[in-house]
Amino acid sequence: MTTPFVFFLVLLVRQHHTAAITKMSQVYGTVTDENISDAPINENCEATCYLDTDCMLAFFDADSHCLLISYNATEKLEVVLTSKSDGLQTNPPSDSCPSFDEFQPVFNMGDNSIPWQKDGDTWTFWKCVGDWKLFKRTDPNITVCMQAYPFGTPTSRNDSDLFCGNMGFKVTGVANVEEMSWILSRMNVLISNFIKYQGFFVDGIRPCTDNVCGKYIFDWSDGYTNGTALLYSSYTELSEGGENCLTVTKNGQGLVRLNDASCDPAGTGIGVVCGYKMLL
Repeated sequence: MTTPFVFFLVLLVRQHHTAAITKMSQVYGTVTDENISDAPINENCEATCYLDTDCMLAFFDADSHCLLISYNATEKLEVVLTSKSDGLQTNPPSDSCPSFDEFQPVFNMGDNSIPWQKDGDTWTFWKCVGDWKLFKRTDPNITVCMQAYPFGTPTSRNDSDLFCGNMGFKVTGVANVEEMSWILSRMNVLISNFIKYQGFFVDGIRPCTDNVCGKYIFDWSDGYTNGTALLYSSYTELSEGGENCLTVTKNGQGLVRLNDASCDPAGTGIGVVCGYKMLL
């Protein structure tokens, strides 16, 4: 009989927003598309993973073959659990762990909190590339990944398109205040002293005919955003003075806003938000 494989899920539980407690939960199973017999020997596999802040899962067998799965290098991971007869513990002590059927593993890293998706005996983990931020949208139900990049000096929307395109992504649109607020928080980290109404380009360009533009009419090019609802909200400040691109910025009161800005390099766009839709 083949020795059942064992893996640990690394769960980071944030407390008081300052401290992180790492918890590891042991179950029996196998990582899809990985051959544990080819992995190197490490008799301290679980301890190695526990001490490595980038390790999200340790996969090892009774012969001490050890495969460490990196969070930052992973976008999709699938685990298939073995049967109870192989030694799966389903009723751990109630004062320390939930029952196995109630157990919902969640991985927290930075400002991402990503649950494993459970479908019978298969657990699947999806995340964005690298340290990009994951957002789940509704209407339609899609998952979008984003990252903000500063330029330091004013740039154009065309250059922003080229910047994201060179990485294989697009300038992303925004669909809600949660996404805008995250972008502003990244701007505050990436640029120490930006003045009001400087911002990062997001998707949305007014189509103008003979210099006539509709105030609330924008074209969307990322393939997954239709920001019409957000345009009519109180979080948007629009003019009709030739500023036909969109940026996320903060106004004079320091509040996050979706703002129309010049598409030209002499405008207020000093960064860009790239993104893509995750294909689940």
